[in-house]
Parts: sequence; C-alpha cells; structure tokens
Amino acid sequence: MAAAGTALQPVTRRRLGTALAGGGAAALLSACAGPFGAPAAPAPPAGGAGGAGGPGAAAGAQPLEIAIPWAEPEPVNAGLRQAVDAFVAGHPQSPVRLSVITPWGPERLATSVAAGAPPALTLLPPTAVTTWGPQGLIEPLQDRFKAAKLNGSEFFPPVWETMSWGGNGKVWHLPVQVDPNFPFFWNKAVLRDAGLDPEAPPATVDALDQLGERLARESGGQWERLGFVPWSWYGAANSFTTAAYMFGGSFFDRTRDRVTFNDPQVIKAAQWIAGWAQRLGPERVAQPFGATNPARLLASGKLAFHPLVSVDIPLARQENPALQLGSGALPAAAPGQSGAVWTGGWHAALVAGSKRQDEAWELLRWIGASDEGTLAVARKLGGLPGFAKSPGLDELSGDANMKAYVDAVRRARFLPPDFYLPVAVDYTPFVDAIAGRRAVPSALDEMTGQTQRQLDERRAQPPAGQAGR
Repeated sequence: MAAAGTALQPVTRRRLGTALAGGGAAALLSACAGPFGAPAAPAPPAGGAGGAGGPGAAAGAQPLEIAIPWAEPEPVNAGLRQAVDAFVAGHPQSPVRLSVITPWGPERLATSVAAGAPPALTLLPPTAVTTWGPQGLIEPLQDRFKAAKLNGSEFFPPVWETMSWGGNGKVWHLPVQVDPNFPFFWNKAVLRDAGLDPEAPPATVDALDQLGERLARESGGQWERLGFVPWSWYGAANSFTTAAYMFGGSFFDRTRDRVTFNDPQVIKAAQWIAGWAQRLGPERVAQPFGATNPARLLASGKLAFHPLVSVDIPLARQENPALQLGSGALPAAAPGQSGAVWTGGWHAALVAGSKRQDEAWELLRWIGASDEGTLAVARKLGGLPGFAKSPGLDELSGDANMKAYVDAVRRARFLPPDFYLPVAVDYTPFVDAIAGRRAVPSALDEMTGQTQRQLDERRAQPPAGQAGR
C-alpha cells in the first residue's frame, strides 16, 4: 500500500457538500488489491442474484450491507461472497449484501452516514483508520472487543498497530485479509544456468548486488537478462518503502514527532536503488522489459529475482508450467534485518450510525477473529487472515504457492508510510533521483519538507467531531 490522500474534515450534513466538491478523499489502495474498474451496479446479496442471503437465510430478513471495493467480475468479489455465505449458513437470521463502491473511496460512505442510511459494515485499507476514524465514519469497537475476550496479542503486530490506532484502549477494525509485502522469489533455472546454487539465496544486500552483476546479460546493446530491478517492485512507492525497511530505515520519528524520509538509512536505501538505475539505465530496462508483468519476466528467465504478490504466482506458472520458483526472505543491509515485511490488505469496520451494529459485530468478529471465519477467508478468499491463531494459516502453509506468504506474514513488523503520515506523499522527487535528474539526499529532503508541512497543516485543523452530529 503506497498511496495516501488528503484527509477529509469530519462529515456533517453542513460540511458534506463542501467536502465532496473539494474532492478531498484518501485514495488508499493495497499493494495487492484488485484493480478498480468502471462503475458497477451494487452486487446482489451473498448467495446469488435475487436471493436475500446465503443458504438458509431467513425469508424476508433485511440483509446486512457491506461496502466493498471489488466489482462483480473480480475473483476476490466471488471469494468474499463465498466466505460470507459460510457465515449466513450458520446465521440464517442475518443475510448479507455486498455493495460495490467504484471508484473506491470514502465519499459515498460519507454521504450515507450524513444521510442517516449507512451500510452496516465497510471494508477499508487498514491505514485508512487515521482519517476514517477522526471523520467519524467508523465506530470504535473496544467494548465489544473486550466482551468477546479478544486481545491484541492474537493479531500480527502491524495488524494490531492499525487496529489500535490512537491509543487510549481503542479498537477500530478487524482484519479480513492481510498482504505481506514482500516474500522474495527467484527462478532456480536462471541461477543454475549461471553456475549458482539455487537453494542458497542472498541474505544481504551486498550478496544480492554481487549476484545482480553476475546475472546481468546483454546482446546488441540490449539487456537479455537481469538479476533484479529494484525500482520496479510494484511501483516507485512500494519499491521505496521495501528498500527502506531492508536498510533499517524509518519514515517517522515518534520521539520528535517529525517526518523522516531523509533518515540516513532511508537515504542509503534510495541511493542503492538509484545506483542500480544508473548501472542498468531505466530506459534500457524499459525497452525489453517495461511492458511485461514481472511474474512473466521471472518465469521466462529474463529476470532472476523479484518480490511477488500472491496473485502473480499463478500467472508465473501459467507462463512457464515447468517453472521452479525459490522463495524466502528479502535480504538486508545493517542495521536492517533479513526478511523485513510490511503489511497492507483489507479490514472491516462497523459504520457509524448503523442501526444494526449488534448483528454486524457478529459478522465482523466471525470473519476477522474466529477459527471458522478466518478459515473460510483462507479457503474461499485465498487471503491471509490477520488473526494469528487462525487454522487457515496452517492450511495455507500446505500450499507450495502460499507458504512463502504465510511465513512472511508471521514475521511482519512494519507498515507503509501513509499509516504514520496520513497525508498525500509526493514521490516525484524520488522518481527524479532514480532517473538521474537530481541527487538522492536533496530529493528526500524535499519529500520530508513537503510531507511535514502537510502534516502540520492537517494537525492545525479544528478537532474532528462526530459524523452527522
């Protein structure tokens, strides 16, 4: 999850028109989220078109509505529908409707809250809590959480960090699926071809650099094969975030309450990326490789190493059915530690003003913090539960394609910058540094200053009130 947007003011009927006209909305996307397509009609109730819920749903019962970002044709929509059907089968008094919001954002949710007719639940990127909570779009859960005898130690550390944002014992949402960014993958055949041990991946950035030099191959002035391309790890922001954690960097100094994109280790990470860009040439890389999915490049042997999101694994195997993939932890440069993982994904929350919060909590608790519900997420949605005790994690570990992600989520410790800095981060200076148009330190100084000013301006706004009140 790389992009953050401008925070909205608290949603009231008086402010709603101004807020929407101004376009102020967080464009918060998970690194692994499906694409947002053209506007689609609301999805039919879970259990199939025309039904009022899943199997066994009570006749005539009004469905609980969940706002979701995935349109009907997307596999993740069908997976969530099947998981919810498993809930409805055991709770026939609570049919469920999935309502698609495209393009995704809080505006339509804000409209429904202000109008007094919100859905019962909404999905949200977990870092969105830093804006959606103060806006009054979602309800705190701590009393229900405590009554259910749940505690923070039952969730992976970065998952709990977003759930408990703001301190004071508050709990805001529960995980549906978690994206660990990133396990590191390699094509074993490429390493064998170069006389390297395919079972001995690099543990340090220095070792990775050596492999990158050895594996690069060109012909006629064009690259035929590369070891890795560190600025292409699912976009500039994701590459920047991942490398910074590999080097032990930090984006925010809590003790000084300051933005630190110019942290010395973040600078080293950005210089490492820019150094490889200077060696390989972004334009030279883009000519043969730029329009091709990295999973296909890895599968074809044109690329030796690359982080992959889970949805790209089937694509790689489709490209090359004989593919032998190795997987493991990202290498590190001291003081960073091998295997750094930051998380994104999608969580769910009770929407402020809903009159069916007791029923909605039962679904929320089931899908985010129960053995049965998180197992359904693993089986039907193919997602990683954020509930650390979920039997779904052990089941997914038995799948060769998913084990790397289960291992990664279990060692996850970090979150993307937009959780700590809930304002729009402009990565253009970093992109300019990769292109060789400016020096890395000055680029990161500019990013730090720009982001700090936005953060100070946001904090100078009047304290947030409650939605619709």
